[in-house]
Amino acid sequence: MRTVLLTLALAAITVTTRAQAPHAADSLRAQANRMVHGLLIGDYNTFIHYIHPKVIQVSGGTDVLRQALQQMTRQFSETGISFQSVTLDSMSTIVKAGPTWQATIQQHTTMKMPQGRTVATTTLIAMSSDSGLHWRFVDTNHKTMEQVRQLLPNVSTALTIPAQQPPVHYDQ
Repeated sequence: MRTVLLTLALAAITVTTRAQAPHAADSLRAQANRMVHGLLIGDYNTFIHYIHPKVIQVSGGTDVLRQALQQMTRQFSETGISFQSVTLDSMSTIVKAGPTWQATIQQHTTMKMPQGRTVATTTLIAMSSDSGLHWRFVDTNHKTMEQVRQLLPNVSTALTIPAQQPPVHYDQ
């Protein structure tokens, strides 16, 4: 009898996790879009809200990070550079690593430059500690998985970061 109850409990947990995964994937994509939209419009409070707390911590805290983003935007503006768009695609399967749900999602950032535009493709690692309701992100731009794991040791070994490709420049 105890074996039957244990089997039923494990089956219920598996069904619950699988049932939440579609919701979690939609939530991940929506929150990633809100984060990049915040960056595009200069709403750094929204942008920072979605950044993984460990990244905020090593950046010196919320205020320091916000000031750095504002300074970067000013410097970009002074040199004729601006964010034009950020699109998201190619999300990995959501995996569970301990209490954390994790996935990766590809990000394409288009920058307006004085002579055309440049598109950079990077990978975001998404992490949720509440079964996919709320997500926080780590941009892996110019980082290996080993470097990411130095900051966040609990990143799943099931996640991969594609090799960084050089930005593509368009004369327009």
